[in-house]
Amino acid sequence: MVFVGNAFRKAIFFGEHYVVHGSGALVAPIAPKTVVEIKKGGAIEGVEINSELGNDFFSSKVAGKNASLANMRAVYVEFLKTGKAVEIPLLARFGCEVSQKGTGMSASFAASFLLALCAAHGKRLSKDALFGIVQKGEEVAHGAAASGIDARVAIEGKPLLFRKRFSPVSYEFKVAKVALPSGARMLVCDTFAGVRSGTRRLVEEFAKSHGLEGEASASQRERIASEFEPILKKALENLNARGSIVELGSCMNANHGLLAAHGVSSVGIEKCREIAFAHGAFGAKLTGAGGEGGAVLVLCEEKAAARIIEGMKDAGFKAGEIRIAGK
Repeated sequence: MVFVGNAFRKAIFFGEHYVVHGSGALVAPIAPKTVVEIKKGGAIEGVEINSELGNDFFSSKVAGKNASLANMRAVYVEFLKTGKAVEIPLLARFGCEVSQKGTGMSASFAASFLLALCAAHGKRLSKDALFGIVQKGEEVAHGAAASGIDARVAIEGKPLLFRKRFSPVSYEFKVAKVALPSGARMLVCDTFAGVRSGTRRLVEEFAKSHGLEGEASASQRERIASEFEPILKKALENLNARGSIVELGSCMNANHGLLAAHGVSSVGIEKCREIAFAHGAFGAKLTGAGGEGGAVLVLCEEKAAARIIEGMKDAGFKAGEIRIAGK
């Protein structure tokens, strides 16, 4: 018998990096989902994984050899700690129709894996418990500064306004009723060309550009938020069917300008934006951590979408339309 778990990927529309320091962020689930299939079997207690990132085996006592899957072992170990299951031999296969930088692949796969584990053991966990376990995996994948936004949208499966609180650390979110302006389309473009910047380093670069060493103080977080929050407010006013595609594009460009000024863009991302604007885009901004090999969101009218995708293809970038899921 095969036990299946699946979870949406995500696109951060506004607020990446700022969300790490307590600013609000808007994130939406996007299809297709990642899928993990688990079967009971194998010779040794633990999990044997087959995935696009390679194969591996790990258990509660044995660490895997594939560093790209270390976050999955963290999820597995945390699941066992809940007392909901005993360790048995398992075979797991990971899959997704598309793999795009900046769309929360690690959190989505972690959530799919966790849900498949729950199904295989006939157990149910609360959304908060699921989030906590996936977030442990994100901290392994991206460092302790992981905002929690990817993990939360993977579990909730709905557009969210998300905010991290401090002293003590907590994660505040509410479902956001958002839609693109009438006639608008959103594309995601992957600039990967063999090298990708690590999320942890980019988070550190953003903090350093604000003069931060270690965790920001309350006054420092307020200062960081003040340069971004007006953009988020204006964007939310236009994220509906009657909103202005021009104003929404302007907000995307303003958000990107801040991110680029703080060192988390790249030559590839800027080239991608140039192509988008040359073919009729209203807005284009990095999404996710950014950096070398990062992803770009592009806002355009329906009639321009095919031209932009073709222009990206000619430049060696992968691009495709995304739709807000879970509304």
